[in-house]
Amino acid sequence: MNVYVSVKKPGRERSAVEPAAFPLPDEFMEESPARTVGDLLDAVTAECLRRFSARHKPRQAGAEDGLLRVLSPEEAGRMAATGKISPGAILSGIGKNSRIPPLEEAQRNARRCYEDGLFALFVDGEEVAGPDASAPLDAPVRLREGSSVAFIRLAMLAGRMW
Repeated sequence: MNVYVSVKKPGRERSAVEPAAFPLPDEFMEESPARTVGDLLDAVTAECLRRFSARHKPRQAGAEDGLLRVLSPEEAGRMAATGKISPGAILSGIGKNSRIPPLEEAQRNARRCYEDGLFALFVDGEEVAGPDASAPLDAPVRLREGSSVAFIRLAMLAGRMW
């Protein structure tokens, strides 16, 4: 089953958001028993981690075999579309002191961020919310083939009134 997760397009365009197809296990079909917010977070986190690992594995392998990796014309074109061509990310791997986290750690972090209110979850344009305007991780989520899912990062405002 595929759902479409809204993903911010890389670059300087602040309002550019594109839907990206995310495959989910068949247990998320509407006819199945209700899945929970936590299950959805785990499934989307696993897919994001898989995609991240696939993008960065060749870079890590290139560093291990001693070969110098250069930008391909396709990579340069993609970077040019964002307004900056930088071979630094490719030459240095993922980044200084960064690593690909284990799946369980990434899922635990995603759940903690949701519980802390760092992002809101919308399914087919409706916020997934419980009776107190926040959905616990065990709140049911109904998805169907082609559902639109959006994770909106919330900005914490702080300061004083003048």
